[in-house]
Amino acid sequence: MMYFRAFCLVAGLATAFMGAAKATVISTYTDRGDWESALSGSTVTVETFDGAASSFSSFSTGNDAGSVSVELIGGVGDTGPTGLTGTGFFESEVDSSLVGDEDGLNVRLGHSPFTGFGLLNLQDDTIGSTTGLNLVEIGLLVDGSYFLVSDILGLTNSSTASGTLSAIYTTSPIPFIGFTTKDAISSFMIVHGDQAYAGGVSGASEEFYLDGLLFASSNNDQSRLTNNNVPEPGTVALMFVGLALLRVAKRRLKLF
Repeated sequence: MMYFRAFCLVAGLATAFMGAAKATVISTYTDRGDWESALSGSTVTVETFDGAASSFSSFSTGNDAGSVSVELIGGVGDTGPTGLTGTGFFESEVDSSLVGDEDGLNVRLGHSPFTGFGLLNLQDDTIGSTTGLNLVEIGLLVDGSYFLVSDILGLTNSSTASGTLSAIYTTSPIPFIGFTTKDAISSFMIVHGDQAYAGGVSGASEEFYLDGLLFASSNNDQSRLTNNNVPEPGTVALMFVGLALLRVAKRRLKLF
């Protein structure tokens, strides 16, 4: 019985520790300088979307947007274009309708492994628009975690909100929104705000432009992304502790 209890204790500790080791730590930034400081030592590359005009189809993968691979998840019957404008912007749309059987749309942007990325000049799709971009309708999914742009900018707090969030429009581009992650990832998604805030947001769809993307990577990013089965030092240490506890339990059993 003592051996069994010791085994359960060690197994429980190991499971909890490994779960904590895999937990993703994501930080957000609205200042490019702070973001770059947090990623000191990393190589930052820029995608300016200066390619020729292009248009991507619903449920398509591997679409080329410079160094970025674009996947459209949904978009059936959707009239909003997704692709390069030919004038230095990536244009797309998020839609709150169901993905698959309606015109709901999520956009996945892929890149070589990175531990940080930044959105440059997120803005309304029409220059001179009288309403502008609804910041509540734009959400991001980063390594399993959802974020509202309006939350990142400090204009809303969906974690304490209830009911439907009111629209917040801006006619000016948002210079920078950045993220850093604990572990290397290879993509993120732009989604409708409804997915980031289950209580609902005003508006059903929102078209937007992106002037560019920044990606930060280090030499270790690829190995961290592809060698997840290699135990971390802390995990190895815990394994040795567990073996020691099991030996103690065996010795005590011999005394009875």
